[in-house]
Amino acid sequence: PGRVPLRPGTPLPAQPSPTYDSMKRKHEATKVLGDIAADFRCSITATLIADPVITADGHLYERAAIAEWLRTRDTSPKTGKRLDSKILTPSPTVRSATERLIDSGHLPVEEVREWQTRKAAVLIRDGRTEDAKAMLLDAKAAGDAGAGLHLGKLFLAEARSLIAEAEAAGVEDAAETLRAHWPSA
Repeated sequence: PGRVPLRPGTPLPAQPSPTYDSMKRKHEATKVLGDIAADFRCSITATLIADPVITADGHLYERAAIAEWLRTRDTSPKTGKRLDSKILTPSPTVRSATERLIDSGHLPVEEVREWQTRKAAVLIRDGRTEDAKAMLLDAKAAGDAGAGLHLGKLFLAEARSLIAEAEAAGVEDAAETLRAHWPSA
């Protein structure tokens, strides 16, 4: 639609090559997104946050890192000042913005892979194993060996669960078949 039909044998028009301006804009966008990503790094782990929470003093952290910090302290890692409360507030806005940064294609591949692996752990914790599997499979396909390890652990946990369900249902032959396929389960 909207295209003029070409006569047979008529060469297609040449595709425009990237111009200096378009390449410059892409480079600038990558730099801006990298700068924004810096604001979404946990000051404890120095990694892009997969499970963002805000402390009582308004600072942003990775949930697991700040929870571990607060297990033995009552101060802010950023300011060193005593916190009024150890309550951690989830930040869905930061989570969504971080996911958009990950999907932008403007962050280093290694950083994206590492984030995907940590995000999958969060999804598993939240009972979203199918989403976690999909994310880990993507990370593994992109070359993240750690994702493969987490996938193996996830599948082993599922095998153990299936064996327990088969035993509870009195279907011992199914449980034996599962044990034969997953001896370590």
